[in-house]
Amino acid sequence: MDTICLVTLLLMFIVPLTVAQESSLSTYIIHLRKPKGVFVQAMDYDDWYKSFLPATVSGQQTRMVHSYRNVITGFSAKLTAEEAEAMKRKDGVISVRSEKPNDFPSTLLPLVYSGANGNASSAFCAPGSLKDVDVKGKVVLCKRGGGIGRIDKGQEVKNNGGAAMILMNDELNGFSTIADPHVLPATHVSYEAGLSIQGEPKIAEAELNYPSFSITLADSAGSQTYTRTLTNVGPASSTYTYQVFAPAGVDVSVSPEKIVFTAVNQKQTYSVTFSRQQNTGLVPFSQGLLKWVSGLHEVTSPIVAMFE
Repeated sequence: MDTICLVTLLLMFIVPLTVAQESSLSTYIIHLRKPKGVFVQAMDYDDWYKSFLPATVSGQQTRMVHSYRNVITGFSAKLTAEEAEAMKRKDGVISVRSEKPNDFPSTLLPLVYSGANGNASSAFCAPGSLKDVDVKGKVVLCKRGGGIGRIDKGQEVKNNGGAAMILMNDELNGFSTIADPHVLPATHVSYEAGLSIQGEPKIAEAELNYPSFSITLADSAGSQTYTRTLTNVGPASSTYTYQVFAPAGVDVSVSPEKIVFTAVNQKQTYSVTFSRQQNTGLVPFSQGLLKWVSGLHEVTSPIVAMFE
């Protein structure tokens, strides 16, 4: 009888403690130094990873969340803040990072596409490609591929003040996404989701960068013509000619072919006509550029075409 009472008393303390501990668990990514030798089976890795985890009480949730074998050597697990600190001091541990940083702002952050400047290397967030792109304090959308490692892309975003990264798949990889130990808050999304997200910053950027063009073209719609005005900020005598990088699926015509200024701050107008081509497919949008170029200056107008 005394034994039964003792067990009951112990359970009264252990069960609440277990519940309280589980409620304070957070996911951490643990990066390990790969030991000498070769792990030939997945079970070898799992057993080794589990040896780093604290002992669990019977009935407690499984601590291991995911084991990594290709991108890094390590695992993600549910830990308390105290256990995470203790984990950092264990032999073979390189880093212990929270999946959800405590210092990440609760307010919505601006979203920007890294390749909005038309630079292919910037679109892939290649090292050194974002030094002239305004990503500070923003969520940056980067394309997968380009010969650049996924973690390296996040490092480039972080190096230039970016707050977080969205990594969008290329068409080949489709819906295949990977959990990586990034150096900043990051998520990996499918190609389809990436296209939708890409459309959002493009529209926002077009609205902010006047004189820009954000157009919607339906299947049955005819051409659409827009008028813009240029102001001469260069020498009194300046001549500008245009260059068009038409969005895929759109025909673009510009009038006049050149603009001639004879005075500083003089204004001249021009018109641009957009027409949808046949068989544009299922692509929800496309982008392009219109440039007016003189010997000393150029004015760039982003073009975003949305298809209905």
